[in-house]
Amino acid sequence: TLDRDNVNAIINTRPLIIGNLAFFGTTRNEIFAFETTNDFKLWSYTFDGDIESPAIQINDEVIAMLSAGGDIRVLGAREGNSILRANIAGGSVNDMLVDNGNLFVASNDQSLYAFSLADASRQWRKRTSKPLTVQPTIHDGVLYASTADQGLSAFDAASGKLLWSNNDISGWVVSIANGDELMVWTGSSLAAVDKDSGDVIVESDLDGAAGVRADEFIDGDLYVISPTGALAKFTLR
Repeated sequence: TLDRDNVNAIINTRPLIIGNLAFFGTTRNEIFAFETTNDFKLWSYTFDGDIESPAIQINDEVIAMLSAGGDIRVLGAREGNSILRANIAGGSVNDMLVDNGNLFVASNDQSLYAFSLADASRQWRKRTSKPLTVQPTIHDGVLYASTADQGLSAFDAASGKLLWSNNDISGWVVSIANGDELMVWTGSSLAAVDKDSGDVIVESDLDGAAGVRADEFIDGDLYVISPTGALAKFTLR
């Protein structure tokens, strides 16, 4: 252990690190901005519910966070000032996403949202029958998300238009291989899915693996994690 500090709160999100600042949520409904060089709390901001998902970086000066109560705030990273605010009916267990001036939320209130970062206006909303619990991914203007009604789906990120859906598979798109294959972790298997049609090209049972991660989204190495903590690395041929 190189350093240790007491923030007098229970931290329940992983930290977002920007320079010498660490941002994390607590069970006291607060986001903390902690200065890691000199070990002190720079500021905190109170929300209307528990903080369950981590803060995300908009740019070097701005962050965003969502509470379990559906309170979305865009805040100044250094001062903690409120820049934009939006509200939905629930929180999220997923990381929010930022792309091309919009903020995307896969929510526990059974909806997929896009909000403008210019004025917090809602760009579009897709309602579903159950909370969205699988992490969405965005790439090249396309949002990939899994819903209870349509399975793995691709949406135009700007308009929300459904491009394709495949109800036979559901999962998290962890990378793209060979320019046209989505590598999808389903929770039990790894599947290669055609990014233009949603058709499953091939699927492999990972025999009890606990997770899959990629070090790069484009043609990245894949790391399969076992329940015991062992790692296996796979590299694209």
